[in-house]
Amino acid sequence: MRIGMYLPYVDKDGALLDGPATVKRAQMIEAAGLDGAWLGDHTPIPGDTDRDGPDSLMYLAICALGTSPALELGTCIYSLPLRNKYDVAQRFYTLETIGKGRFTLGLGTGSQRVEYEANGLDWDARFRRMADHMDGVRQIFAGEPVGPLYRHHPALDAPGTPVVLDSAVDRGTPWAAQVGPPRFALGSWHSPRQLRRAATEYDAWLASGGPGTQFGGWRKVFSESIKIYRDLGGKRAIASTVIIDFWGPHVPLTDDGVFNLLCSPAEAADRLALLESLGFDDVLLALRSRSLASQRTGLARRYDFTAEDLEQVRGLLPKDGRDYHDATPWRGVPRGLSGGESQQRGALSRHRQD
Repeated sequence: MRIGMYLPYVDKDGALLDGPATVKRAQMIEAAGLDGAWLGDHTPIPGDTDRDGPDSLMYLAICALGTSPALELGTCIYSLPLRNKYDVAQRFYTLETIGKGRFTLGLGTGSQRVEYEANGLDWDARFRRMADHMDGVRQIFAGEPVGPLYRHHPALDAPGTPVVLDSAVDRGTPWAAQVGPPRFALGSWHSPRQLRRAATEYDAWLASGGPGTQFGGWRKVFSESIKIYRDLGGKRAIASTVIIDFWGPHVPLTDDGVFNLLCSPAEAADRLALLESLGFDDVLLALRSRSLASQRTGLARRYDFTAEDLEQVRGLLPKDGRDYHDATPWRGVPRGLSGGESQQRGALSRHRQD
């Protein structure tokens, strides 16, 4: 199973990371032998530090320039319906121009009603808006006109008079069609309809380790959802938003709770073996900050780390030999591994099928 890490926004003293410091954190993730650097996404609301973060796409763009193609760069998740669809499509193909093939953009509606209300959008229409926006993004990358094309050039046309162009005339290949789209992943919880979309319309499925309690706990959600996803032909399954902390209070892993790694490294390795047993291809980890300064700023979930921290995380699992471009599902361990059987993690990992 591949391991990705969320990039931090602040250092261990709570100070905001600038561009060079952010690139350095991505370089540290790559140097540790981990597989990806990831960022979440929220739209800012005045005075609300819980949703106070930078533009994730800009951060990933600068990280692409400071790391090698071996490191995957991704969002988990980017709230597509909160943006203008064609503006976002432009940003997506700009990313692909900067670092072709580097990006896996995890998209979704987001779970924050307050963000929709703050942006004057209808929360109840979020799934329809998501589908419409994804259609618009794909149309941009397809490069084919969906209606009349207009030109207005003051030197050639009468002022204010649009000229309708003949779409059959060779007009060159649009930029987005030249670079092609990034990989798109759909973030969803336990909805069969969304799982079907993830399997049939997207390159991967993102399953959050946090909200499982709303649907019966992490084990029920993960085991049932991944079976639906695989049966529908879904290729890549990513367990995301998994909090890791080897130094804080121990938090038991209960079937009806959230999936976490708030435990010793040895126990964390066993918990990750459970995800492997269910058939997940990747896990995205967020290292909880130990800094009191960052906690006081309301940014404790920005997860700064040291090289030693990352080396310890890397040691939890053997290195997965698959490249992140490889969509072959992880099938090395049968589904449904019990808690007791998880102690055999080492033997199971040695039997991985490349």
